[in-house]
Amino acid sequence: MDQHPVPQNISSYEFHLVGDMTLKQFFQLAGGIAVAAVLYRLPLPFFIKWPVMALSVLMGIMLAFVPVSGRPFSQWIMAFIKAIYSPTEFHWSETSQPPATMNHEPTNQITKKTTLDVIEGQLFARFSQIFSHPNLAFSAIQPSTEHRILNTEYQTPVIKPPAAMNHEPSNQVTNNSIPSPDYPNLLTGQVLDSAGSYLEGVILELSDAAGVPVRALRSNKLGQFMTATPLPQGTYTLIAEKEGLQFSPLTLQAENKIISPIVIKAQLESSRLVSS
Repeated sequence: MDQHPVPQNISSYEFHLVGDMTLKQFFQLAGGIAVAAVLYRLPLPFFIKWPVMALSVLMGIMLAFVPVSGRPFSQWIMAFIKAIYSPTEFHWSETSQPPATMNHEPTNQITKKTTLDVIEGQLFARFSQIFSHPNLAFSAIQPSTEHRILNTEYQTPVIKPPAAMNHEPSNQVTNNSIPSPDYPNLLTGQVLDSAGSYLEGVILELSDAAGVPVRALRSNKLGQFMTATPLPQGTYTLIAEKEGLQFSPLTLQAENKIISPIVIKAQLESSRLVSS
């Protein structure tokens, strides 16, 4: 049995009907020769007849056998003709009617809510009620002591300094430079060294009357600290700790009132030597 090669691209395959030429190539070459034969019969001057005949035969050969950049020469001629007669400028003119894509009329169709949409709406309504009544919210939501310690440990929000401190200040500050809290039983303050400079990274532990820690805070770059949630009513002891420094414990009362900002200063070197 004889074996014959199968072309890979069958859709563009053209059979060679006339020798090694396809039928299309044959007609292109024959057309160029036919035009040259007609010109030969015409009574034209030889300096016009022969160049035009040569050009006709050359055009037939190029159309049949000469591809340019992988494309037949006939495609380049058609592209050239289209480029000549195609407009190169397009002018926009305003019309009174808007495009069809902008004529969409909003419908009043109500989308059916899913169960998750209903739950989400209820949660948002609950949050709005909570934040609109902060005192009611804080009294209703009182997590356990262990939960509060885990969630607030070493999380101290940065308190924006007042406008008076926006210039280059000295490190000497008083408790008047610390903004007062907006809600009752919130504890704010600032930690300073013996010279009145800010102390960053001071660990502050707040314990209740039974000695159980209820808050753990850390001072920021300005020495400031603040509790994230209000304290329950009661008596508390605040202890500050930082390596190489010594602080006196402070006792404070939470009576459902605004607690004035407190200033904690490290003890003088002489006091530390005497106590040691």
